[in-house]
Amino acid sequence: MTAALHPAEPALANDRARRGGRAGKRASGSAAFEQPPFRQLKIPLTPTKLVSDDELESIHLASLRVLREIGVDVLHDEARRIMKAHGADVREGSERVRFDSDMILELVSHCPSEFT
Repeated sequence: MTAALHPAEPALANDRARRGGRAGKRASGSAAFEQPPFRQLKIPLTPTKLVSDDELESIHLASLRVLREIGVDVLHDEARRIMKAHGADVREGSERVRFDSDMILELVSHCPSEFT
């Protein structure tokens, strides 16, 4: 008697199960979106200048002074050996490496001015 009262329930449950999920979306005919071809994006805004040219030069000179007077600790023995062979100040028994300002400027002059 309950089947006579609710004859549409099993059909509704089956219908719902067939429409759901990823397969249901594919079956509904929704087309995949078109992928546009790759293009390099251009930023239309001018860069914000955070420091003046004088301030930038001051930072640069301070960094050269730190590399010359304080140096950096280089933990890798082979890296210290290579740096010493190229003119860096490496003292025996120390991991600290100091760099002459002229050496740094010479090496930086061989680097590209910009990269992407």
